[in-house]
Amino acid sequence: MEPRFDRSVLEAATELHHTAPAKLFEYWNQKRGDRQRPTWDDLELMDLWEIARYVVVKDVIHANRDFRFRYWGSAMTDIAGVDGTGKLTSELYTTDAFAHVLEAFWQAIDEGTPIRVAGNATINDKEHLAYEAIHLPLNATDGTIGHLISGYSFVPTCRPADI
Repeated sequence: MEPRFDRSVLEAATELHHTAPAKLFEYWNQKRGDRQRPTWDDLELMDLWEIARYVVVKDVIHANRDFRFRYWGSAMTDIAGVDGTGKLTSELYTTDAFAHVLEAFWQAIDEGTPIRVAGNATINDKEHLAYEAIHLPLNATDGTIGHLISGYSFVPTCRPADI
């Protein structure tokens, strides 16, 4: 069975309900200071050790509207069943099920602002998961948006067969 994402929210990030997205958003805001966005060089992944397993960092490939996963947290590997580190989104996200995932990534890049996504997912046909994600753009040294850092939370819910 293909992964399924039933998105219920795609919005500018203002209020977050889960630990990893909220802590990442707080850190991002702290690092940006008075600027619109922090740079990749402003961040230290070791500062995020408590939530690093739920964090994914993507390098933006503007010419191809693609991303390369620079860092893929271990919880994401556990949930997705694959380590995305070093891979392109075009290699991993090959079905229509991921269209809204990519839409959220590009909305954060195109608008240059944090984007919150929440909904339900079925991944690897194992569980129904409620999820919340925050996608945060990061400037490259030349001032363009060169990276996207995301924090995720997945909470198992009951399967329809269990109801």
